Amino acid sequence: MNIMQYDRTIWLASGLLLALMAIGGCRTSDTPPASLQDEANRARAIDNASEGANIIYVFSSGERGADDQPLTMGDAESLRRNCPALDAVAPIIRPRLLVSYGAGASTVTMVYGTVPEYLKVRSWEKLAAGMSFSQQDVDNSASVCLVGQTPAEELFKDESPIGRTVTMAGKSFHVIGLLARRGANSLGYDVDDVILVPITSLPDLEQTHKMYLTAKAKSAVDVIEGIRQIEAVLREQHHLGPADPADFSVHSRAAGN
Repeated sequence: MNIMQYDRTIWLASGLLLALMAIGGCRTSDTPPASLQDEANRARAIDNASEGANIIYVFSSGERGADDQPLTMGDAESLRRNCPALDAVAPIIRPRLLVSYGAGASTVTMVYGTVPEYLKVRSWEKLAAGMSFSQQDVDNSASVCLVGQTPAEELFKDESPIGRTVTMAGKSFHVIGLLARRGANSLGYDVDDVILVPITSLPDLEQTHKMYLTAKAKSAVDVIEGIRQIEAVLREQHHLGPADPADFSVHSRAAGN
């Protein structure tokens, strides 16, 4: 086995292990995460096998441990404005929640609090039905959502989900869109088992589920430059000097980390 084959084997084995940890470690919103690194591992394990090589992740899990500064919406906006190698940036909070509809239908699914650009990061802009939420919905903390195919089938059976109202985290959300079917990724994770909501509509969950950022470089060859730009912008945004350790970490398949 040559070095490249060995590295790829280690990468795939690590991804599978993290995915199993992620699936085994699912929790409801009232259970705090074991650690911020666990959150990072879960996010990468679940998404990696269905993402392209130009996806970049940013976590508030750098070299400073307890002194790490949480990532913010302001950080995401700074990356959008100042990183020309990036095509889209989306902040994410991702609890696993009980979602109910009507008198008896319910399911537990991953709920992504995010922004409209998340669909561009994931190349998921074309919906199966309805429409996406807008930046205005994020600004207004609108209680609207896009449902994936799996929770749609479990909650609504053969009915259209558009116009229905579901309840999660003690709030009612109006379904305005149905995500296109993706199926399982190469690790067997059901990519369709998800609901997207405006990130501002779940403010109470920010205390137990830390925000991370995901970005899409303009192409695979732009990833390394995108990482360099992200690091430079966040160091300035977080007022870090040249000798200060980072209070964030940046990861990408293309960079091998």
